[in-house]
Amino acid sequence: MIIFVVLSPAFVVFILYVLWRIQIRQQHVTDLAPPSVVTNLPIKVFYTSKLKENDAVECVICLDEYEDEDELRVLPCRHEYHVACIDSWLTTRKKFVSLFFFFCLLSSPQLACHIRVDL
Repeated sequence: MIIFVVLSPAFVVFILYVLWRIQIRQQHVTDLAPPSVVTNLPIKVFYTSKLKENDAVECVICLDEYEDEDELRVLPCRHEYHVACIDSWLTTRKKFVSLFFFFCLLSSPQLACHIRVDL
């Protein structure tokens, strides 16, 4: 009887933990962007000669500077990243990329940028 009283709460806590982990895993899967959406985003080739005054010169994911003929994935919010970096990020980490308070959400095939306000 004493063993049942001791093991019963431990079993309930274990079951609750397992259910919580399943919920976290399901949430992670819904936070990923579908590869078909990511691959349909436009790609541009970077050239130093075409660089404008306020253009980014490095990928903020890998922190490498862009070199001539690097392929960059262009999000609808006009942020640019190395194709390999952003594709990996969106399909394995999150369907948004945070850069300070700006988020690019992949809630549908079209992306929308907006400012995140934490209250």
